[in-house]
Amino acid sequence: MKPGTCSGEAYDATSAVVEALRALGPEAGRDAVTQTFASVDIQGVTRRVAFAPNGDIADTVVYVYQVRSGRRNLLGTTAALIGP
Repeated sequence: MKPGTCSGEAYDATSAVVEALRALGPEAGRDAVTQTFASVDIQGVTRRVAFAPNGDIADTVVYVYQVRSGRRNLLGTTAALIGP
């Protein structure tokens, strides 16, 4: 089975959860895990995984693709397409 489109991102998200759980140990509770995400900063397979103070992923880049005849083509990042 080939990896799916978002397999890399799913791996990175799982790695972030594992990092938080490792930092807290086996007695980690939900609130502690949530708070610990603020300190997660790892290099994933697709990008750096770190969180902004508001909980959003830091350094987010959004890519725009176009699908034609069943093929996905990268058009660029939103920042490059929209401009300054």
